[in-house]
Amino acid sequence: MQKTERQLPKGKTVSIMPGDQTHRLSLQAEDSPLLAGPLTQRQCCSTRTQTTILIVLVTCFLFMDQNLLAPNLTDVAQEFNFSDTERDTKLGGEISLSLFLVGAPAALVVGYWTDHVNRRNLYTAVILLGQVGSFLVLWVESYWQLFCLRALTGIAIGGAVPIVFSMIGE
Repeated sequence: MQKTERQLPKGKTVSIMPGDQTHRLSLQAEDSPLLAGPLTQRQCCSTRTQTTILIVLVTCFLFMDQNLLAPNLTDVAQEFNFSDTERDTKLGGEISLSLFLVGAPAALVVGYWTDHVNRRNLYTAVILLGQVGSFLVLWVESYWQLFCLRALTGIAIGGAVPIVFSMIGE
């Protein structure tokens, strides 16, 4: 590595090695207070911006599966041997109702807990709850299993909203 030397006021010289992120300059504070700290690299964006982008992406993935059932109602109804009326009632109505009926109270409960526990840990738990529910849908064999797993996803969707608003608001 090639050493870079700089002339400072009062005839002092400082040597800096490229790539040396933690090298502290050996100057007194009165010599040059701006140069007395550690050398750092410039980041592309602030930590707050990076955190906000991560929260938005994770929340998008949570909400992403919300509408996946609608275009596949006929296929799911055939899997469960439902008639057209049962398909519309159970899959088109009850499953959606479970998602939102459980999600609304979950938003209230999680919103309360947002002020009393670590938000990051609560958000992680809520996201994991939703993603586990979505993942377990792969092995569903009955309507009631699907119903319960969609309700579990509803808890996560409802619970994520107050946490996200709280974290972004900080």
